[in-house]
Amino acid sequence: MKLCRTCNTEKDNKYFYKRAASKDGLSAKCAECQKKYDKDRANSPERVKARKEYQLTDKGKDASFKAKKKYAENNKDKCSEAKRIYRENNREKIRELGRRKYRENKEYYLESSRSYKERFPKKYKAVTAVNNAIRDKLLFKEPCEICGEIKVHGHHDDYAKPLNVRWLCVAHHQQWHAENGEGANA
Repeated sequence: MKLCRTCNTEKDNKYFYKRAASKDGLSAKCAECQKKYDKDRANSPERVKARKEYQLTDKGKDASFKAKKKYAENNKDKCSEAKRIYRENNREKIRELGRRKYRENKEYYLESSRSYKERFPKKYKAVTAVNNAIRDKLLFKEPCEICGEIKVHGHHDDYAKPLNVRWLCVAHHQQWHAENGEGANA
């Protein structure tokens, strides 16, 4: 049994955090009082201000980025679901942001498109042929041939055969290229 110095209540040792610096190896406050102290301290105006100021520094931005990245890696399903729900609930907002980004950077996007056409003329022609065939109802998208996902890309094994495509979801399309490189005649 130990007396908590904050609430002046005698409690069993299991209700105290370990603290190597103490003679008895336990903290002076019980766990409940320590949690309340930590919460009050963390939410005090000077601590909130200090955290905000730290997050504006390069070191703080780096630490925040690393923490977010680690959380995302450890909670992939939770993050994917949260993103999906956000996209569903904010479709128009996301579209408007995309439109505004395009308007503000129109020259960049046009130059990027011109550059792609020049660097990859066969790919560009093949992709355009597929999109036109879909528009004209000569070609129809099918689910991913590996997993059945309905959001798919038309994958060209050979760019010389533009309408000969395999339907792959984004993940399997990336996986195919990671394992096999570019399609033939790229």
